[in-house]
This record gives sequence, C-alpha cells and structure tokens, in this order.
Amino acid sequence: MIASALLIQNINRIGIFSSLTETEIKELLNYASYEEYKENQMIFNENDSGASLYIVINGKVKIFRVLSDNTIHEISNFTDNEVFGEMSFLDNQARSANAEALCETSLVKLSADNFEQFSRAFPDAAFRFHKNLITEIQARLRKTNDRYSYHIIWGKTMKTALAKNYEELLQSNIELSASRNFLYNVINSSSDIIIVINDGFEVMLFNSGAERALNYKASDFINKSAQKLFYDARAFETLISDVLARKSLSDYEIDLKASDNRKIIVSLSAFTLSPIVNGSKFGEGLVMVARDITQKKILENQLRQNEKMIFLGKAVSEIVHDIKHPLTIVQLSKDSLQIKLEDFLLPHPQLQRDVEIDFGKIDESVERIQQIITNTLEYAKVVPGKKTRIDLMEVAAKSIQLSRINLKDNEKITLDLKSSAGAPIYIEGNASQLEQVLVNLITNAIQAIKKDCIGRIEVALSASEGRACVSVTDNGCGISEDDMQYIFEPFYSTKASDKGTGLGLSICQAIVSQHDGFINVKSCAGGTEFVINFPLA
Repeated sequence: MIASALLIQNINRIGIFSSLTETEIKELLNYASYEEYKENQMIFNENDSGASLYIVINGKVKIFRVLSDNTIHEISNFTDNEVFGEMSFLDNQARSANAEALCETSLVKLSADNFEQFSRAFPDAAFRFHKNLITEIQARLRKTNDRYSYHIIWGKTMKTALAKNYEELLQSNIELSASRNFLYNVINSSSDIIIVINDGFEVMLFNSGAERALNYKASDFINKSAQKLFYDARAFETLISDVLARKSLSDYEIDLKASDNRKIIVSLSAFTLSPIVNGSKFGEGLVMVARDITQKKILENQLRQNEKMIFLGKAVSEIVHDIKHPLTIVQLSKDSLQIKLEDFLLPHPQLQRDVEIDFGKIDESVERIQQIITNTLEYAKVVPGKKTRIDLMEVAAKSIQLSRINLKDNEKITLDLKSSAGAPIYIEGNASQLEQVLVNLITNAIQAIKKDCIGRIEVALSASEGRACVSVTDNGCGISEDDMQYIFEPFYSTKASDKGTGLGLSICQAIVSQHDGFINVKSCAGGTEFVINFPLA
C-alpha cells in the first residue's frame, strides 16, 4: 500500500513502531494492505485461521469471546492508532477471540508471510519490531493481572472473574512463549551475522549465521569478550565509541576475524535493544547485524587492478612504439657504416677486428632492447605467449639458476628446490613467462633477507587433485599487514626507488591469471610464502 506522510507519523507514535524510522515504517507498509469495514461487520471470528496484525487507522474494534453459556465476554476495545491480532501474527495459530467493527473502520493489515519478506530485506528493523511487540504483549498481560487484583480487592466474585479470564491468561502466556521462540528462530536462521553484547562487551547471542561465517561455535563466545572477534582491537574500540556517540550505525565497514585468522570484511549495522537508562551503555544489549562483503571487495579490487593494467598497457605500448623507431634507425645506421668501412679496414686487420667487436656489441644490444620491448608488451598488456606442454621442475630449476646471480652480495643465503611429486609435473604454459614469475619471486625473497643474515629460500613443487602447486618460501623480514593489500597493485613498491618500480608482482599476477592459475601470499615477521596453483596438463 502507498502510505501518506501523516499516516507514517501516526503509526510511528504506536509503541511497537516507536524504534523504527519513518523510512522503515514506509518500507514495512509496502508489505501491508488497506481494508475498510462497515458497522457491526466481523473482521475475524474465533478459531479462524490467519496470521495477521491489524492497525486501526480510524474507527473502533471490539475484541470478545462467546462463553459456553452463550454470554459475550468483552475483552478489549481498540481505537485509532492501536494494534490487535498480534498473538496469531506471532504463532500462526487459530484466532482465540472475535473481532468486530463497532462503526465504519479503516485498518492496515500486515500478514506474517509478508512480514517474513520484509524481515529478509530489513533484518535490523524486523528485529526491533519483534522486540517491541513482545514488550507490548507483556504490558497487556500485566494489565490482565491488574484486572484480577481489582476483582479481589473490591470483593467481586472470584469464580466469575476467573471463568472469564483464565483461558485468556493461559493462552496469552502460551502465545508469548511461542512468540519468543519464533523470534529466536528468525534470528538464529538468518544468514547474516547477528551478535548481541552487553555493557561489558560480553557476547549474549551468537547466531548460526555468525557460526558459519566465522567458523566458531556459539559456545566459544557466549559470556566472553566480543573484542576477539574483531581483526583489529582499535577498530572495535572505535566502533563502540561511534555507537555510543550516534546511538545506532548502518553500513559500517569493519573487519572481523575467523577462527583460522582469516579477515572477513563486513558491512555492519548496530543498535540498542531498549532505551539507555541508569548510566548503562547499551540498555538491554547492543545488537550487531553484519553481512560478509569480502568477495564483493575482492571483485572491486580486481576491477581497479584491471583498469590499472589497461592503463599501463596503453602507456607502455605508446612508449615502446616511440623507442622502436629510433632503434631501427640505430640498426640501419650501424649496417650502413659497417658496409662503408669494409674497404677502408682491409689494410688494417687489427682495427678491423676491433671494429667488428664493437659492431657485434651494437647488434647484441639492439637485439636485447628488442627482446625487452617484446617482453614488456607481452607482460604489461597481459598478452599470453605461446603455450606448450612444459615440466614445472625444469622451469623452477632454470629460474633458480638465473636467480643465483643475485646471491653474490649475500653468500649466507641457501636456495633449494624440492618436489614431493616424485615425477615430472606437466602444465600447459609459456616457460619464459613462468620463469619471469619465479625469478621475480625469488629475487624479492633474496632482497627481504638482511645482509649477513643466514637466509633460507625454498622453491617447492607438488601436485594433487588436478592442480600443480609451486611455493616460494623465505625467512626474511615479511610483509606488513598494511602493505599486504596493495602488493599486487601496479606501481606499488616498498623498495627504494632505485630498486623497484612496483610492477613485478602485478605482472606476475597477470601472467599467472593467463595460465588459469592463482597466486596467494601469507606473511609474518618471520618470513613470507607465495603459493601459485595451475591446472595440470
């Protein structure tokens, strides 16, 4: 239904809606329907099926029961901006009383099925609504008890009063218990992470969504500090400060920590269960509802990475094109000069040999520059080279051989190659490109070990379940947590400007991706391990 601003404001004054924002009420009313009843028209009868909650917009509704002697026992009357039908709404049981319009009456009807759809879209608001609804039921129970006391104090017939109200009280208690169970089941079955903590930051509730996402059992954290669930203790302290300052939060990005120390990026909403009184921080508790957005963040980072690589490819292509033209002129001018000097050098054999050596150096240098240009275009533009069936053991052995030249400044580093496969490991790939990847990783490992320290670098190969695995492990200084998230980005480097351009690992990642593989890294103060996986040929 389409709700007016005035209707939303009036509903917001109703107790069970008081903790919802006007926007949330508007969204809730989109799942409701508008109904009109004439005077003396029945809205529902006792024992009717139907799980719906009603809000009186205008008019008057009588709730009553017909007793065994056919006398009518009036339970309550509801007028503008009051709510009825909450029991069947919560427990989905048959109606325990009758409802009749005493005059022309307009109602808003919210079914349990429609509310379940709203709960999936707005779990925070649904949680608060259920909490308020249970509080309202408790208040009505107290009112019923007061009515019993009135009968006793004023000497009315106890038997008559109990006959009229005993079943109502019993049914109310049963329905209240059922509503609590329903609310618990809604919370516990939610796929979102839902955690409730008290003023001492101890966990009071840890739902199944949190168990699945963080790989903990609820018993691991009930009555224990919630701080250990957060990847950064300072971030948790900031979160609490923000909640205390702003009373509620939404779309708050923070990192949680799984049982295996994985970082789980979540979008978190937080709110208190009841008004804060008597100096308490969170009233009856602070509810935190979080959704795992780790994969979304990874995809966003990959998209940014691809955009950078596209820019890099275009920029390098233009630079290389500008280099190739003068390089061609150098080669042609050298050939022309060599032809012109042939006759002149014939009477001077020693000079002829010297000049031929110099010309040979020019040819060699030009060829090297052309090879660098070709490789740069392939890597920066992520153009896959020609693939053949190759043995990873041979690629790793050659890469180690090429990398040993970098050990001349630190002879205390041992560089080993191991394989647990016991046989050649074949994949479809470009040997030259994969050598480039391994040489880059080994060189980084060498540079991560301080000079004059005893260093160990191990290149290990294995194969299982249709995948080949290559790991490069060192005992160097490691990569800081702040740098870890950026190491595969182009132009990002922790090295001095004369020792790194920040392109190495981004190019490595591009090459591995072109081979249908993936590269992961684990690091701490005691060393780093890069692990690359490829499909077996």
